[in-house]
Amino acid sequence: MIGTASRVGVLACALSLAGCVSGPDYTLPANAVAAAPAARRAFVSSHQPAYAQAELPDRWWQLYDDPRLDAYVSEALRANTDLRAADANLRRATAMVLQYRAEGSVSTDADASATLAHAGGYTSPTSPPQVYALGIHLAYPLDLAGGIRRGIEAASADAEAVAAARDQVRVVVAAAVTRAYVGICSTNLTLAATQRVLDTQRATLDATTRLAAGGRGTEFDVSRARAAANRSAAAVP
Repeated sequence: MIGTASRVGVLACALSLAGCVSGPDYTLPANAVAAAPAARRAFVSSHQPAYAQAELPDRWWQLYDDPRLDAYVSEALRANTDLRAADANLRRATAMVLQYRAEGSVSTDADASATLAHAGGYTSPTSPPQVYALGIHLAYPLDLAGGIRRGIEAASADAEAVAAARDQVRVVVAAAVTRAYVGICSTNLTLAATQRVLDTQRATLDATTRLAAGGRGTEFDVSRARAAANRSAAAVP
């Protein structure tokens, strides 16, 4: 038998090992750029009414209130292979966190058995015909050196990094689609304006030609109106 003194010694040893967690706790270096006062200041002109300090909505492109743009971005997010890979990496990282946490939780093990007693090919009347046994075992890891705890911390940090990378891919995809859509809309407006200018210049050329034919204009006026119409026509793709 283990005496009281021995049990106290074993307990003290376990407590001392529990305090020696493997690896130091991470602390932000004093000279880190993120800790500098300049890095914590507000952006330039952030106090102006055109800027807001509110958090950006998750689906920020819906601020344009354009159903066609919403459909394009949604389709791009579904079809982008980089984003699908990032989603798979995030699911894997989350599973690793759950696995490390499971290693530090209580584990159970249950077993059951049943036997039937026979004698000489028939059931013995003097013995119980059936015997049942049920056992349940509980196990809890002590994690004296803190390996499981550090594993959970590392897996959680990896999951956060993977989630940030996944969010970055999502932002890049949505921004690329939105930028292309806004560029196309701007080009269409410019094209429409150029087309209206061209229609006006062609009408001016027609009127100038008729005035010259009637003696109310010169050939120089006609050539100048034709050159203006040609320049606008060249700007139309």
